[in-house]
Amino acid sequence: MIRVLLTTIVPFVSIVALISAAISEERQTQQADAKPILCEDDLDVERLLVNPEIAQPLEVKFDERGRMWVVEYRQYPDPAGVEVTDRDEYWRVEYDKQIPPPPHAADSPFRGTDRITVHTDTNANGQYDRHEIFLEGLNLATSVAFDRDGVWVLTPPYLVFYPTEKGQLQPSGSPIVHLQGFGLEDTHSIANSLEWGADGWLYGVNGSTCSLSITSPFWTTSSTPVERSGQCVWRYHPVTHAFEIFAEGGGNSFGLEIDAHGDIYSGHNGGNTRGFHFLPGAYYLKNFGKHGDLSNSRAFGFFPGMQHHNVERFTHHFLIYEAEALPERFRGQLVGIDILHNNLVLSAFTQQGSTFQTRDLSRPVWSEGTQFRPVDLTLGFDGNLYVADWADSQVNHYRNHEGFIEPETGAIYRLKAKGAVNVDPQSFEDLVAALRSPNRAVRQTALRLIRERQPLELSDELRELYGSESPYALDAYWALHALSALTIEEDFATLQRTSPWLRRWAVRFLCEQGSQPEAVVKTLAKQARIEQDARVVAEIACSVRRLPDEHAWPVVQQLLTRDEFADDPFLPLLVWWAFEQSRPEDPQQVQADLQAVGADRSTLYTKTVESRLVRCWAGEGTAAHWSAIATLLDTNSAERVLGILDALGEAFSGLASPKVSSDLKGSLVALGAEVPLPLRLRLRFEGASEETIDQLKTLSGRERSELLKVISEVKAEEMVDPLLSLIAADGVADSVQAEVISTLGAFADPRIGRVVLKRYGELSSRVKSAAVDLLVSRASWTELLLEAVDAGRIESKQVPVLAVNRMKLHGDPEILQRIHVLWPTVVDPQKLEENLHRWTRILSVGGRGDIDRGKLAYEKHCAACHQLNGQGRKLGPDLTSYQRSNRAMMLLAILAPSAEIREGFENAIVVLDDGSILNGIIGRQNDEILELTDTQGAKRVIPREKIELMKISPVSIMPDSLLEKIQDQEARDLFEFLQSQPAAIPQATEK
Repeated sequence: MIRVLLTTIVPFVSIVALISAAISEERQTQQADAKPILCEDDLDVERLLVNPEIAQPLEVKFDERGRMWVVEYRQYPDPAGVEVTDRDEYWRVEYDKQIPPPPHAADSPFRGTDRITVHTDTNANGQYDRHEIFLEGLNLATSVAFDRDGVWVLTPPYLVFYPTEKGQLQPSGSPIVHLQGFGLEDTHSIANSLEWGADGWLYGVNGSTCSLSITSPFWTTSSTPVERSGQCVWRYHPVTHAFEIFAEGGGNSFGLEIDAHGDIYSGHNGGNTRGFHFLPGAYYLKNFGKHGDLSNSRAFGFFPGMQHHNVERFTHHFLIYEAEALPERFRGQLVGIDILHNNLVLSAFTQQGSTFQTRDLSRPVWSEGTQFRPVDLTLGFDGNLYVADWADSQVNHYRNHEGFIEPETGAIYRLKAKGAVNVDPQSFEDLVAALRSPNRAVRQTALRLIRERQPLELSDELRELYGSESPYALDAYWALHALSALTIEEDFATLQRTSPWLRRWAVRFLCEQGSQPEAVVKTLAKQARIEQDARVVAEIACSVRRLPDEHAWPVVQQLLTRDEFADDPFLPLLVWWAFEQSRPEDPQQVQADLQAVGADRSTLYTKTVESRLVRCWAGEGTAAHWSAIATLLDTNSAERVLGILDALGEAFSGLASPKVSSDLKGSLVALGAEVPLPLRLRLRFEGASEETIDQLKTLSGRERSELLKVISEVKAEEMVDPLLSLIAADGVADSVQAEVISTLGAFADPRIGRVVLKRYGELSSRVKSAAVDLLVSRASWTELLLEAVDAGRIESKQVPVLAVNRMKLHGDPEILQRIHVLWPTVVDPQKLEENLHRWTRILSVGGRGDIDRGKLAYEKHCAACHQLNGQGRKLGPDLTSYQRSNRAMMLLAILAPSAEIREGFENAIVVLDDGSILNGIIGRQNDEILELTDTQGAKRVIPREKIELMKISPVSIMPDSLLEKIQDQEARDLFEFLQSQPAAIPQATEK
């Protein structure tokens, strides 16, 4: 019955209707918006290609002949030949059939309109005057890469290779499928950006809303698909046909950068960072509510984007400028594309331990119009930057799916120094000379050609360059490896070189080659003990995971002794991941091995590894593991004991009454009050319930929330009366009352609903909201609420749309009938449109607001759920990176918060096996548990076995009545404050 009743929820208003009401005036002026592309005084911007030569350019690349290749994403947003059967709350689409691999005949329903075009400068004057088509009829193509006898094309769900004859532009045969299984759930974030790595692997990225389930015709039929959900960096080896996830997580990756040292990056669709720096095997931030936990459930941590000051979103792709044609201030810095704000951003790019940090310097290229939408950025052989401009005034993918797209737009621009003349075309006749080019794009192409052509006669020249102190010795080292011209002994010798980049790549090659494992382990264990460069130590921690566990373990033990890296941004977690993978199963052996090298007392171990190890042992839960934890509690310092106790609390999260061994329980009892109260309550220590009630009145928000979370999971019936007394008592803070009411929802006691209703009229608006959430969670309490609304004791408008929809899920015909009478139309599109127009006029013609008063209004009405520049709660999206300069969209977000619910803040409705109905934001989820944060910020960890049904609601947890509560002038003040708080972008002060 419950599943059927999901269809009775009031239909969600068309996003088109909502947004067109907010920006209809903007839409009318778009055709007149033809603002020029502007740049700083020492730069020039040239437009090279437009329609009809190209349209919807997604990627621009150069082959070794200097020809410009453009991938035109004309088929976007919908693949040809399939029908949509479902689209979920994350805009993930299901289709009625699978798309077959190309080629698609002229009469095939799967023949799309994407194409790959090639543009040649025949006169060497900088103008591309010959335009040819390499491929057309493609069905969603995102990227190309060049190879010896053909071209790689990424056309999800496939990676295919098109063979070509030398000197011919068209394919010479049918495409060969190498990989299949790239998801098509969201064509805004499908697999993209093929790039050759220095190691001979072909790299790519996957966006945040698509999955991977990769197989290959070259694998055995028994091979297991490589599966992931969401964003990642992946790689494929065309010779061995191996496919790997290089790094998991990141932003909504649409762009891949590989710098001069072989480091890998991608941008981000969020704010306050320019993107992510990826190391092999590492884990990064992603939407855990959407995709579930990381593939390694014992990662116990992840890396954020590179450190950056607060800034509006977003830079989805960038490159590190490593050439000499642009002004000096660009060299070695990050140049990103800010698609939402119609500009390029120049950011200082500096080392931060084993990773990097960024700081914005300027916006060197911009447009005051809305139709400069840079989507790709490429370094040319001439040292100039080439920009693919989507040139569509709309870049919101939900609007694209609704038909708001301009498929004939697009341009390619060249950014160069002011007055610079065009240079002669790059020659690759002398490949070693090309490896000495100051232009990284030239060197990367030369390396590819060396790998393809295998010119063994160049070995001596390459050895000379490799043996020098030249900054290009690393390129020569890669080239020698591409020629298989180095012995493993020479790789060992490379570990003694002064260049940290050479040492770092020697580590990677030694671990990936798989030969002489004993010698490799002995050498790396020594290097792990003495290496002073954080980047090389990080590479050891990453690459050692490719060795068999018994070989990796001695190296990991040495890494644990390196306390000087205990505060590095990456190294502690990298060491933990290597530790977790290679540690022996026997906990006594682990402890003995750590003691043997002194690692058990190192800061890196005690600060990062020990607590995570305890969580692993608690999860394994054998007598030996409990005993090992007890030993740690009995023998360690007070500070370390606190960390171990916190780890146990984490390990037991979601468990009503965890079972531990008698010796561990004895160690815990002996510690007495040193054991945190939430853990004592969960383990049902004597007196813990009484102490909890006393503490709830005075504890700070975080500590109080943790206690209430445990109460809701343990469901100790003796807690009901004391909790009810907190609601009835005078002088209890609103925040305490709200969270207590949320917690009472875990209990089925019929008295709860009656007590809450009795006090309802005396409660503050915040606590009333919590009360309504509680009352609609169970059918018996819902009946009490309906009686109160019927009798006029509660106004019907105080019950939000979300609560009305939750009541319908109880499946009671009488409840449904009463709801229909009390709330005949939950959503009124006409009223919404009228409100949009009314508030637009109030904000436009009623005078300016006051920033200081607006700050007070923000603190009163918004800070309970949103952060702005670090102030407020994180129940809703962080407004720091929100596009607050667009008043029309901001007004729509307040009046109709369900029009576009930001990823990561979707509202889940969860039906439990006891009949209760919860709602909230999903914090994390896996096969065992679901973490839910309700509208009051209270967290509950719910065992999967207790969940009967879960559905993401199309209705935001944010009420749509905010502006009804405030006066016109206060609204003007609020908007004035919000729009006066842009993230500061420092101007360039150095060359």
